[in-house]
Amino acid sequence: QLFAFEAWTRAPIIGWGVGEFKQRYPADLTYPHNLFLEVLMEQGLVGFGLLAALMGLGLVRAWKLWPTERSRWPVIALILTFVPLLMSRAIHQGFLPDERALFTFLGVILGLGQRGVGRSGMREQSIRSTASAFRPS
Repeated sequence: QLFAFEAWTRAPIIGWGVGEFKQRYPADLTYPHNLFLEVLMEQGLVGFGLLAALMGLGLVRAWKLWPTERSRWPVIALILTFVPLLMSRAIHQGFLPDERALFTFLGVILGLGQRGVGRSGMREQSIRSTASAFRPS
């Protein structure tokens, strides 16, 4: 991690490029075991800012989506999977090309609308109105 931080200080704005940690580190380590530090070193402040904003937006969205009713357990499970994934990437894991699960959960959280989570009767009502359009008069 110290190597990644020192390398970032030599190219702070745009970084060294994707995958350069593995190329520049003298040992056989693939990544610095911290996704945010890896992105800071490889993509500089630009990439780090984009990643931090995206993950921050995901955390804010998860906070807003947290349901007050326990019957919305799929949303609770989704949030309780995303947040620990994000925390583990900030502490001891992280390799940007292999972060499919983190970005998948982030995409689902960002894609969920408050409307789809908050109103249970809305779907049934829209199905009934659509079905009534196809009934013969």
